[in-house]
Amino acid sequence: MAYNVLSPEALILMGAFLALCGLALALLGKKVVGQFLSLIGSVIGGTAGYIVGGAVSPNSPYLAIVLGFIGLILGSLLLSYAPNAALAFFTGFLAAVITYLALGGSPQGDPRAQDSHVMVALLVMVLVFAVIYYFIDELMVAITALIGGVLAGAGVFLMTQNAVYGGAALGAVFLLGATIQYAFAKRRERRTEAYPG
Repeated sequence: MAYNVLSPEALILMGAFLALCGLALALLGKKVVGQFLSLIGSVIGGTAGYIVGGAVSPNSPYLAIVLGFIGLILGSLLLSYAPNAALAFFTGFLAAVITYLALGGSPQGDPRAQDSHVMVALLVMVLVFAVIYYFIDELMVAITALIGGVLAGAGVFLMTQNAVYGGAALGAVFLLGATIQYAFAKRRERRTEAYPG
């Protein structure tokens, strides 16, 4: 498998980082969405810029470094200023991946044989994105708890190489995060009702 090219220490560090980010997002929700998305955007943008720079100028690292730095800044800004769209996209993408795998799609298979699976997954992604974006305020707790659970599960999987532990961590963090966020939301509502204005 591809992840075996990394050392066990690197996998443990990456896993711990993912698990901590996921736990923070699941427990704190909307309070840390901006910082979380800024971090994710900078990682995605920087990686994309570095790859593009390396492809355009394979003999010199300077263009890759410059484009990586520009991508880091742009990615951070884009996701920071469009958090609702970013959360809806992440949720839609997650739904598309689950749909693709549930239909028996295989990234290693013949691409022509997987066209129907890809099209259904893309349709699910668009539909989920539209619904989540429209109801983003009502679903914020569930979305942040779910994404936090997925990150925590991925982190535990990287650390243990055990899918059962990863799935258990996903479910536990999701339930814990949703429960705590809903409890705090109810507490805020009661406080607002008791002391209006």
